[in-house]
Amino acid sequence: MIPVTEALARTAKGRLKYDSQWFEVGDIQRVLEECISPPHLSAGVLTKRSPEAGKTKSTSDSTEARSELAPKAEAPADNPAASRDYDSIDETQSFLEVFIIEAEERWSSKSKEAVERRRRHLEEYCQQVQRKAESQLQELQAQRDTLGHRQMQKLQSQEESRYRQQWRQQQELQSEHSRHARLLDDKLKHAEQIKAEEEIARLRNEESRIHMSSLITLEDQLERYRSSSEESLTGCQHLHLVDANRLGELKKVLILATNQLHNIMEEARNVRALQQHVEQLAALVDQLKAHQQLVQLVVADANAKADAIVQKQAEEQATRSREAKEKASHLKQGEPTIPSQVQAGGDAVLEASKESDNIQASDGQLLCVQEDAYQEYAQLQENMKAFEASFQHLVTSVEAKKFRFDIARAVNTPINAISPASGSHLRDKLQRICNLLSGQYVEVAGKRVAATDQPHGLSYVKNLLAKKLVRQGDGQVSSQHESAFAIAAVSSIVCQRFPDVQQLMIAHFYRKCPYLVPYYIPKEEGQSNEDHYRALGYEYTDSVVEKQDKFLNRMSGLMRLYAAILISSPLKNEHPYGIEHGWIWLTRILNLEPRADITATLIYDFLQVAGHTMMKIYGRQFQKLVHYLCYSYLSKIEAVTPQGSGGPVTRLKIFLQKCVKAGSIEPPTGLLPLGFWNT
Repeated sequence: MIPVTEALARTAKGRLKYDSQWFEVGDIQRVLEECISPPHLSAGVLTKRSPEAGKTKSTSDSTEARSELAPKAEAPADNPAASRDYDSIDETQSFLEVFIIEAEERWSSKSKEAVERRRRHLEEYCQQVQRKAESQLQELQAQRDTLGHRQMQKLQSQEESRYRQQWRQQQELQSEHSRHARLLDDKLKHAEQIKAEEEIARLRNEESRIHMSSLITLEDQLERYRSSSEESLTGCQHLHLVDANRLGELKKVLILATNQLHNIMEEARNVRALQQHVEQLAALVDQLKAHQQLVQLVVADANAKADAIVQKQAEEQATRSREAKEKASHLKQGEPTIPSQVQAGGDAVLEASKESDNIQASDGQLLCVQEDAYQEYAQLQENMKAFEASFQHLVTSVEAKKFRFDIARAVNTPINAISPASGSHLRDKLQRICNLLSGQYVEVAGKRVAATDQPHGLSYVKNLLAKKLVRQGDGQVSSQHESAFAIAAVSSIVCQRFPDVQQLMIAHFYRKCPYLVPYYIPKEEGQSNEDHYRALGYEYTDSVVEKQDKFLNRMSGLMRLYAAILISSPLKNEHPYGIEHGWIWLTRILNLEPRADITATLIYDFLQVAGHTMMKIYGRQFQKLVHYLCYSYLSKIEAVTPQGSGGPVTRLKIFLQKCVKAGSIEPPTGLLPLGFWNT
């Protein structure tokens, strides 16, 4: 295959000779002549044709060339070259020169036309530019005017703002001056007030010191009278001859006097000793003085009765001896005899029966409490009083005041922090409480304190803890029902580990809410209304009894906490005070005649908290009990409910009807789930 360069070299153009140095050799004239001269045929072609033929042929070729080229050279009429007569062309000029001249003329005409168009376009453009410049000039002038106006307005606004700012600063300075003047005046008044208060406090402290000195003197007198009365009662060997009620009243007076003394002295030490305290304690001293005389009379009467009994026994012994002798003589004669003690025994049985009729109703039930329930209640209260007496010196001692304060903080801090946040949270609070009850040191507000720092300190702590847990019922639980279950969970485990705390808690429950026994405490003969209402659980503020709705709300909180303890789940072992006590309470209250408001309220709260658990445990038997409550006992409650105060009864009725219809009771809101202690 032939390469491209070689193939191009073989073409006609490729065989042409080009001389790149033609202008350097001096042949310029010859080259120009060749370019100007007309074309000519080669010698070879001329030899083959005749001159005539060649001439004819040349002429015809020229004519054809003209005819072909004439249309292409056609130009506008105003162009002089357009009217050129090709026949008149000088023979010395070649057609190439003619066409070149015509082309130059055409291009000259086109150039002139282009220049003219360019000139007109330039004029139009200049006019447009001038108009645009004038428009922009007007716009710039308008913008300058606008900008000047705006700057003027801005300057005016700045001037006005500066004026207003100066005016505000002046006003602020005046206000600050007035405020500073008032502040100085207030400081002066405050200083004067502090000085007056300090003077009043000094006078009060001086007065309190005098009153406290009087209180201490009266306390010593009262203690002597109380000790004398106790020694008289303790030293008497014939108290069994004294009427039990009377003896109980005598002991009750001593206990009440001791409690009142404790309350008065504690208030005086913790707050301030007042003349009122002195008067109260003086009245209490007079009361105990009279009581001491009464005790002496009772003891003397008991001794006289004992002497009379001894004398009577001696006489009876003599009588029996005489009767024995007479019997022996009658046996010999065959006559029957009737011993005198048989007749006396009959009278004693009749008297006991009369006394029993005054207290008991049919089937051994009391009118306001069942007999076994009352015995349990009385035993718990008596045990608690004895327990409180064991640490009485800690309550009254001035030296133990700091101990009481630290222990109270150690007890209140973990109990107030009990919440169902998590199981670990409750375990922490439980551990703090158990450490305190075990006599270990616990840290409170950067201090280490232990119950064993004082003699009988553990007893004081246990009683204080039990009282605090119970008080959570009428405090926190009464306003937030769901909190009962976390407090109950901690309480049940504490009772499991410390059984004496359980007994104290139940006793405090019964003291604050005797309806948990259940016990509708009757009014005693000669008892004031205030004492009776306090025994029923009411609270007084400035000698004014609390309103019924507040009382019912507190009792509701105590019942909910009590019921939550019954259904709580300890960590291990059996429940120390389980749901069986709930069955006992419910059957006991159904065996008593209902009271207005309180009976319906407590039954409703109990069933709402413990009803679900009791339904699971007792099943059909509990359903029967609920059915009886709904269709029999509820009518008794409605009968004793005054007109217009049926709120508790209505709630209980709706709840019971829902339970009977559904055949079940829903779990209470806030009940701790299974496995809560592991969270």
